[in-house]
Parts: sequence; C-alpha cells; structure tokens
Amino acid sequence: MSEMSPRFARSARAEKAAAGLLIAHVLVALAIVVWHPAHAEGDDVARFVVVATRDGTPYRDFPVEYSPMETILIDAAYDTGSISRAVGRTAIISLACDLGIYLVLRRSWGANVGLTYLAVSLPLQVFMPFRLDFVPVLLVTAAFANARSGRERIGGALFAASILFKFWPIVLLPVLLRNRQMRALVWSIGLSGLGLIAWWLSVGSDALRYVVTFRGARGWHVESTVGAVLSVLRMPMRIELGAVRVGTIPGWAPVILGVATLATLVLVWRKSASERVVPEGFPALAAVASLIVLSRVSSPQYVAWLMPWAAIALVERRRPVLRTVVGAVGLLAAAVFLEYWGIVGGQFELAWLAFARALALISIPILWLAVTEAPSHPPAAVEETADVPSSRIDPVSNT
Repeated sequence: MSEMSPRFARSARAEKAAAGLLIAHVLVALAIVVWHPAHAEGDDVARFVVVATRDGTPYRDFPVEYSPMETILIDAAYDTGSISRAVGRTAIISLACDLGIYLVLRRSWGANVGLTYLAVSLPLQVFMPFRLDFVPVLLVTAAFANARSGRERIGGALFAASILFKFWPIVLLPVLLRNRQMRALVWSIGLSGLGLIAWWLSVGSDALRYVVTFRGARGWHVESTVGAVLSVLRMPMRIELGAVRVGTIPGWAPVILGVATLATLVLVWRKSASERVVPEGFPALAAVASLIVLSRVSSPQYVAWLMPWAAIALVERRRPVLRTVVGAVGLLAAAVFLEYWGIVGGQFELAWLAFARALALISIPILWLAVTEAPSHPPAAVEETADVPSSRIDPVSNT
C-alpha cells in the first residue's frame, strides 16, 4: 500500500479536526441547555415569550427592542407559555444557524476557513443557545456566498433580510461595492429600504427609537467601551430594562458616537480599497468590531457577529497577534456570561472582564488600520478549496 501524500494527510487531519469541533459545538450547546441555571430563563428567552404573548401590536402598543424581522420570528416561534419550550426552540435555531454558517464558509471560502470558524466560535456555545444572533450572521454570510457565486439577486435579498433582522450588517455593505457586485448592492439597499419604510408606516415612528435605545434605556451597558471604563472606576452598576448598566448617557453622546463610528468606518473601508485583501475578511472584521466598540450597548452575543470574518482574516493573514485577539474576544465574552450567571466572581470581576473585552475589540480595527504588509496567505489561496470558479473569488479580478 502506497504511503499517503503529505497534502492528503493534512486534508484528512483537517477533516477529523472539523468533525471533532462540530461534535464539540453540538455537545457544548446541549450540555449548556440541559445544565443552565434557572435564572438564565429570565433573560432574553423570557423576553421573547413576553413579546410573543402580549396583547396588542409590538412597537405601536408596547415598546419592543428587537428589529422587525427578529420580532416576526419571535411572534412565530415563541407564542407559548412555556419557558422551557422556548429555551429548546432558541437552542435549535441557534445551533442550526451556527452549523449553517460553517457549511457556507466551507463551501464558499474553503475548508480551512470553515475549520477556523469552528475553532474560534466554540467558546460562544456557552451562551449562544439562549440567543438568536446567529440568525443574521448566517443570513449575511449566505448573502456574500451567493453574490460571489453569481447569484447576486439572491445575495441582495439575503443581505436585506439580515439588515431587517439586526441593523448591524449595514456596515458590511461596502463588501459588495468592493467586489463590484452592484446588482446585489442595489437589491440589498432597495429591499431593506422598502422593508424599513413598511415597518415604520405600519407600527409608528417610535419603533426605530425603541430598537436603537433598547426600549429607551438611559444607562451605559456595562460591556460597552464607555460602560466598561466607568465600571472599573467603581461607578455603581444597576439592572435597567433587563441589562447591567452604569451611569447615564448624556444627550450629546449618541451624536458623538455616531460621528466617530462613521469616521472609523470610512477609514476602514478606504484602506480596504487600496489593499489586495478579501473584503469579507479583515476589513469586514474591523468594520463590525468598530461598530461594537462605539456602541452604547455591547452584549456578549455581539461577538458572534465577528466570527465568519475573523475566520477568513485568520486564514488569509495568519498573524499570531490577530489570532490571540480573536481568541481573547471569544473567551472573554464567555467569561462575562458566566459571571452574569453567578458562576464566577462579582461586580469587580465583571467590570474588569468587560474592560478586557473592550480592549480586545478596540485592538481589531487598530490592527487593521496599522497593517502595512501584504497578506501572508494570498486571497486566492484562502478559497482554493471553495466550490466556485476562481474568476469569481479573486477580489483583485473583481475590482
């Protein structure tokens, strides 16, 4: 029997590693759902049930902090009086989307990217079975995959759906522009614009304010950058509208944060235009991280928004410092969640964990803006195992 070639041996090891990580994702998620402390059911899942079972129209008759498509999903899936059934449904939706993200990344960006995603997102399984944030991540990842394969209308429709589910994917629209996928860009802007207008007209002008301010919360979320700084300075924490907050947000702060966010995004995407880089990788990672850093709310599940782009960036550039930062962000998010559950520490530990997580997030756009060297792994090689023609996947050929 002939000796196995080194390349085939590496491929076999990668397949085994991916299979092991897939099993780990499932087992960790199931274990957390079975084991979770009782007060975990009083968090987002309980809020889903309240929104779905309350009389009246969301936004118009009572404030709702969720975007329109997420509210539609909540109404459809959580119209039950049983919190335990709601927990199970959330876990199924989250895990299905998590595995879907892996499959899309593997098919469109290659096996190495899929494997890297499974590795960096594993710590998130500690809390993601109780959250719906993998849904928009899957939608926008699938949107990019379809656009890259020439199915730009489908890609644009999926991108619009991701925006209507959570507003954050808006900051990734320049990916379509960078790849010259103009039909997808037009469809995404057009459909999301029509959806937002229909939402606004059907439920009233307060709807957007409820979503942006988390039902009118006045304090800084403890995991936001400002909130983390105030927390380590020993400003008292409190529970406000279901989240831990500190201080009071002054009226001028949202304007300053908005301008700072826009300026940072311009810098991130302007640099991307002059780099030979996969735009869905490091630039997308830096853009989403910038949005989180400059937000007044920053929950642990927001880290899930980063993971597909982190996986692409890590395979493309293979920089140890970036690998360390991405790993730290995931582990710190899981640690913060365990602290919320009362498994470790108290307010002092929460403050410093939130501060460390904020520093890790801040370092991502800084690393991107400071990059001067070419990718250590050429963009085409990132997708060498992807099931799409090379003319479709090389960002240089599309610009």
